[in-house]
Amino acid sequence: LPTWNISGAWNIDNEEFFEKQDILSRATLRSTYGLTASMGPATNASLILNNQSTKRPFLRDIETALVIGGLKNSELTWEKQLETNIGFDLGFLKDRLSLTVDLYKRNGYDLIGAVRTSGIGGQYIKYANYADMKSKGIEVTTAAQILNGAGLKWRTQLNFGYHKGKITKLESVPLVWSLISPGGDALEGYPQRGLFSVQFDGLNPQTGIPTFVGVNGERQVTNVYLQDDNIGHLKYEGPTDPLMNGGFFNSFLYKNFSLSTLLTFSAGNKIRLNPAFSANYNDLSSMSNDFVGRWMQTGDELKTNIPSIADRFVYSNLGSDYPYNV
Repeated sequence: LPTWNISGAWNIDNEEFFEKQDILSRATLRSTYGLTASMGPATNASLILNNQSTKRPFLRDIETALVIGGLKNSELTWEKQLETNIGFDLGFLKDRLSLTVDLYKRNGYDLIGAVRTSGIGGQYIKYANYADMKSKGIEVTTAAQILNGAGLKWRTQLNFGYHKGKITKLESVPLVWSLISPGGDALEGYPQRGLFSVQFDGLNPQTGIPTFVGVNGERQVTNVYLQDDNIGHLKYEGPTDPLMNGGFFNSFLYKNFSLSTLLTFSAGNKIRLNPAFSANYNDLSSMSNDFVGRWMQTGDELKTNIPSIADRFVYSNLGSDYPYNV
């Protein structure tokens, strides 16, 4: 796939009118527009065969065998992205203070990802072009030479970025399980890795077991069917990828000694907590401190939302349902 890029810059500090002021020491306005492409995680545009040795009880009987590593996907094409970028660079006070700002907008299409299929071809999951996505964001970097003496020098830099994307077209059908998993999944109208939840509906007054809002909007005591593609009852929590990220860097130089520090940060995303409940416990189990405030008797459901630890009787009556998975 041919990729291309058009870019231009205006060095404002080369203009005659720029010399009539003494605040800015440097100024550049730039813009780019282009197409990029990648193969993404896919490798199965054609049939992939791998070699392996057969498993036999004796070495003399071992033979070389071919194993299908990936079925052919003749319709697979490049993952493409059109990006528009507008930015400027400014320098103040003889470049002791600088500022760089970039605004971008990206239109991605033919995105490649794992798609659930009927399995007729022999693969239940295969990589294919399954989605289109639009995203936009801003990146800001500011730097300053705070001290520039003969003995001590101190330079600091702060960068900040904000990115937001949305799936505009989706070919695959996500399941409840993939949408509520810690990594999230793609759903049209939401981020590429959006995190959803089965809505909590309080504790059962008799057992302290958690209940949830089911497909019909009614309280569901037993487990929710996680392999269902009916996802209308799910609650959107947020993206699993941070919307904001950045870093704060400082560098100190004194004679022949140097010290640098870097602080990075991110925010705006949702994280699924690790499971705290288990089907069984022993003396070596590491218990969450939240269990101190768990449901233990009828009436506790009015003052806590921490489920009970199901005893053997309650657990046996659950059968194959295990609501703590939700």
